[in-house]
Amino acid sequence: MGAVINDKRSLLTLTNDKDNQVQVATSETVPVLVSDINGDISQGDQITASPIKGVGMKATGNTKVVGIAQGEPIDSDDKQTYTDNQGIKQTITLGEVQLLVNVAYYYKQPEKTIIPSALQNLANALAGKTVSSLPLIISGLYS
Repeated sequence: MGAVINDKRSLLTLTNDKDNQVQVATSETVPVLVSDINGDISQGDQITASPIKGVGMKATGNTKVVGIAQGEPIDSDDKQTYTDNQGIKQTITLGEVQLLVNVAYYYKQPEKTIIPSALQNLANALAGKTVSSLPLIISGLYS
């Protein structure tokens, strides 16, 4: 797993019978195409695959990531339209960002609350969404 690049420096090349080659970077810093589907990308943001093939986006939840943005996207004036999985047309901006390829699993840190993070993570995992602190406090009082 890595980032597809247009570069002969890649250590990994995938081919098929039609002589089409795909260069894959599995480490180092490379330029990649990204979108603002999950919001604007800044330096240090984790980048994951977007619903658009070959385009990355900001990771906003627990997911596998390809790497870390080394800056903000450049050439981000290109507006595109795509249809999301609910059939709604969305307008997005595409750009190119330098990405430090580092395939890993990203765990979004929970917001700071008075609830211990282990308990908050457990409640979020069981509910399948972020659980606010109040229900956890109330349930703790009645146990």
